Amino acid sequence: ARSLRGGAPLRRALSDTYDSWLAGLVPDGGIARVAVGGVGRREPAPYSDRESVRLHDGRVLPAEGWEGRK
Repeated sequence: ARSLRGGAPLRRALSDTYDSWLAGLVPDGGIARVAVGGVGRREPAPYSDRESVRLHDGRVLPAEGWEGRK
């Protein structure tokens, strides 16, 4: 097994985890949450902040399905 103690393998593993997490934060259609900074460059640092930007197409979506999302 490959060690994830640091370097490129750890950055890839963290980036994949953050990508999956961000993808689950918004419903499909009209909205995207995009990682910026170190995570957006796929160069995250352990314990650093997770910067992201929400983009939308201008439509108003119903509140249903947004309970508990931050």
